[in-house]
Amino acid sequence: RFHHRATRLPADRPPAMGDEADEVSRKQHTTRLGTYTIVACTPSAARRDGDVVVLLGWYGARDAHLEKYARMHHAQGRATVRTVAPTGDVILKTRATLDKVAADCLDVADALRRPGGRVILHCFSNGGAFVYEAYLRQSEALPEVHAAIFDSCPAYMWPETALRVITAYTSNRAGRAALACTFRAWVAVARAVERLLGTPPPPKLFWDAMLNDASRIPSLYLYSHADEITDAGKLEELIAVRRARGDTEVRTEVFEGTAHVLHYRGAPDKYAAAVQAFLEREPDKAATMRCAG
Repeated sequence: RFHHRATRLPADRPPAMGDEADEVSRKQHTTRLGTYTIVACTPSAARRDGDVVVLLGWYGARDAHLEKYARMHHAQGRATVRTVAPTGDVILKTRATLDKVAADCLDVADALRRPGGRVILHCFSNGGAFVYEAYLRQSEALPEVHAAIFDSCPAYMWPETALRVITAYTSNRAGRAALACTFRAWVAVARAVERLLGTPPPPKLFWDAMLNDASRIPSLYLYSHADEITDAGKLEELIAVRRARGDTEVRTEVFEGTAHVLHYRGAPDKYAAAVQAFLEREPDKAATMRCAG
């Protein structure tokens, strides 16, 4: 079912990112619209604490993209679990699949976590935030999440922006056209249902879930005003609402001039330091403190 091997990173990778990690498991799952692979890794025993970070990739991401973030966490002593939800399920926001991705990842993370360690979600764009939302729907039945990091998300789902993202990650012209037609039809149906039945469309349901997140999970938001996909103004409104409730710690780190999900590439030291400071905060303070960012 699983295989184990030592994974040595190529010599041209930056040493500060972590030189070596053990791959504990790699398992592929199949859905009606695609596949997703869950990869679990640990740093060397000498560096490892008890925490496990679940990396939830953005729409169009590849495992190699998430690996660099895994190496950052390994260098800081944390084990990682990583996956990217199937693109079709992200486009159509397939609830059953996203719920399963969340459950599968958290089961692996909980098995990898050491006594006293925490499970941390590190979400990228809405592809990751959709899985976070899936966790919220079924949190009582899943292992506890102790902290969350949001990179370029959640993004307010303006239809035009969503369509641009969907087509940008499809190289085939016919495929882009088909996806665009499917997405426009989905938007039209959602709007028709909203008018006829008064049922909010999926984008509004998603945003409301993020806005009204009552999980009390301490959160760190990493974003930039130069991001053309994630509306920083809408995100800051959401952050202000969460802070006003005062029921958990909410931190922010704003990056200058960096594009969508490219904040780590643009400022790796600042990014790693923000993550480290957030995850190494004093637990007793984190339970009651609202941080100004």
